[in-house]
Amino acid sequence: EVANTFEVGVDYERAGLFLGATLFQTTLDDVILYDGRGGAPYARTNGGEAETRGYTLRAGYAWSDWDVGLIFAHQETTLGGRSVSPDDWYDGFVPQGDTLDFTIGYQHPRQDLRVEWHSKFVFSEDDLPATFTSASELAAYDVHDLSVVWRPSLNQEYALAVTNIFDESYVAHGTPFNVPGGVTNLREPGRSIRLTASFRF
Repeated sequence: EVANTFEVGVDYERAGLFLGATLFQTTLDDVILYDGRGGAPYARTNGGEAETRGYTLRAGYAWSDWDVGLIFAHQETTLGGRSVSPDDWYDGFVPQGDTLDFTIGYQHPRQDLRVEWHSKFVFSEDDLPATFTSASELAAYDVHDLSVVWRPSLNQEYALAVTNIFDESYVAHGTPFNVPGGVTNLREPGRSIRLTASFRF
């Protein structure tokens, strides 16, 4: 296998405004595919060329004690000239829908306290090969987190995080879809609450 990666980006920052964009492409020649699943004899075959290409757009703004940011990402992956399938996770390739990340944060100027809300939106992915018949698309989902971090001194930090606040039940796009016994039920964790404290000596 031989890999070639190309990436180019540009950033702009002025008066609290931040803009950025990145284009990328990775080509992997002579991909090694591993057979032998489901009791079949073990073998290695040449899968041809795999290519992942896409772009990332970033925007943010900071004012007073607040900051807000957006990141949009799009990528397409092909293997042997076709779109990848969720079944290709065996060989290290998975389809991924477009994603949009939104973050807004507040930094208390005196208490060294930061409150941050993060939302991740994953759009449905329907660019799947005809050989994948388990579903017509990978479903969209959105997950929202809230965190509070307080640093009363240089050697102390306390944090409270609530992840997946709305207890969304979803299967991430990178999750193996077809597994022994049927279609995957490997859903991501539901709502969780974490309280941590750290000290430096």
